[in-house]
Amino acid sequence: MDKDQYIAYLWEVLEEWLDGVETGAVLANVYIKQAIKRFKKDLLREDLYLDTDKVNKVFTFFWYLRINKDNHYQQFTPLPFQIFIVLNIFGFYWKESKRRRYRYAYLFTARKSGKTTFAAALQLYGLAADGVVDPQSLLLANSREQASIALSYMIGIISKSIALRKRLETQRYLIRFKDRARGGYSKILASNASRLDGYSPNMVLIDEVHAMQNHDIFNVLKSGTLARENPLIVIISTAGFSTSSLAFDLFETGKKTLNEEIDDDSFFYMLFTLDDGDDWKDPDCWIKANPSLGETIDIGDLLIEFNQSKNLPTQLNNFLTKNLNIFTNEGEQWIAEETLKKCFEEDVDWSRFKGKRCYAGIDLSSTRDLTALSLTFREDDNIYTKTIFFAAKNPSKRIRKNGIDILPWIREGLIIESQTSTIDYDLLFKYIAKLKEEYNIEILYYDKFNSAMLIPRIQSEIGIICTSFDQTAKRFNEPLKYLEKLIYDGNWKGDKNPVLLWNFRNVVLYVDGNGNIKIIKNKSLDSVDGVVSLTMSIAALIDSESAKVDVSIYS
Repeated sequence: MDKDQYIAYLWEVLEEWLDGVETGAVLANVYIKQAIKRFKKDLLREDLYLDTDKVNKVFTFFWYLRINKDNHYQQFTPLPFQIFIVLNIFGFYWKESKRRRYRYAYLFTARKSGKTTFAAALQLYGLAADGVVDPQSLLLANSREQASIALSYMIGIISKSIALRKRLETQRYLIRFKDRARGGYSKILASNASRLDGYSPNMVLIDEVHAMQNHDIFNVLKSGTLARENPLIVIISTAGFSTSSLAFDLFETGKKTLNEEIDDDSFFYMLFTLDDGDDWKDPDCWIKANPSLGETIDIGDLLIEFNQSKNLPTQLNNFLTKNLNIFTNEGEQWIAEETLKKCFEEDVDWSRFKGKRCYAGIDLSSTRDLTALSLTFREDDNIYTKTIFFAAKNPSKRIRKNGIDILPWIREGLIIESQTSTIDYDLLFKYIAKLKEEYNIEILYYDKFNSAMLIPRIQSEIGIICTSFDQTAKRFNEPLKYLEKLIYDGNWKGDKNPVLLWNFRNVVLYVDGNGNIKIIKNKSLDSVDGVVSLTMSIAALIDSESAKVDVSIYS
């Protein structure tokens, strides 16, 4: 298609999509219908006008772009909902001031909806074609790694788009004009409010704000745009695992704006999620959260994720949140109580594991709290874990914050209490040495925190291989999900250990932007040391048996 044909085609696609939503031929939720209704009302307002020449200017820029699709570069053709976004945020102007109507836009959609391509195209437009002197077009990501991915995508577009390649060059986290007489740049940044004060951007794209618990970054950038005539901040996100986030606040405000409960002429909203009352198990309604279904994501891929989510809570939350764009709360109990109790019904005869290979994990808590040591054994398809708890002699810590009294467990020997006011590392050392005589402890994983007084002795005097275990979601993700599956399949046993059962009940999971999980201690209900040590011992087993056990399906 030549340039004129391309522009005409985009307008035709837009009209077809608008008609489809209104007639029901295109399934959409109530918020998308309200956004279209808002657009049509705006066309009739006397204080606004739609500048189609400005919209066509964006379309013309898109015509020059070549993007990676199906492993080869081809002309960028925005999807219908993306065309609608461009029409609104670049098309409407105030008649009196001649300035752009929208200063902010929120695109809320499930993952794999083509947002990376769209964000790259918008950011490059903000740099090269929006008619701004000394442009600053910024893209903020949650991490340097994510920023690097976005930058690599933009570099690919520039390298394959002749018009951009002639004018732009890339540096480390920076894109600028080859002609130094033209000021300005496009920059990729990791989100950090304290480092954003010096910028005066004309365009900003903020990615995945579900990880931002407050509005600090948004507020700093809003202040930075005040010197610009037609600034634009575009916020793009999926749902998150907590309702304490900027993404959720914007979602709620957006619903009220589209419902006309709030009057805000500066903010544009596109909210793709299921309607209240929709059956999330019905694939027919998934397109409401996935507007690019059939284009950038296949229904078969969603069905695979759906089938994996049926029995595992973490997988279910991930599917609801990332694939159906529904907020979930990370504070819910991880393992269902009725399932958890079944793991603690059996009295395990640990003597049958004498001399058998096992894998250990130790969580060395602060000196005045619980420490936990776990030994994990494999027996055919089943996994057995023996967990021993240690505590300092500290009466003030015996009544826990949720009312649990641990003194009976100390008296029963389920928690071994030191005779000192801090954790007795000599006692721990002797206990581990005794266990090594009984069991073939192949490897011990440990948290570096508080490890300096104990781990070197274990390695040099007992001869156990000790390896530090990073306390990150990326590292905990695989063993936690493997443990979860073992529990739900009935293949993990933890003896009749009420202390470990109590620890399980206290667990609160943190979920990062990639769906990786870890136990988050400072938000858990109480002690979780036993589950942490257990998970590290499971990780040691997985790592040691990786040649024999395929655990990739659990990650």
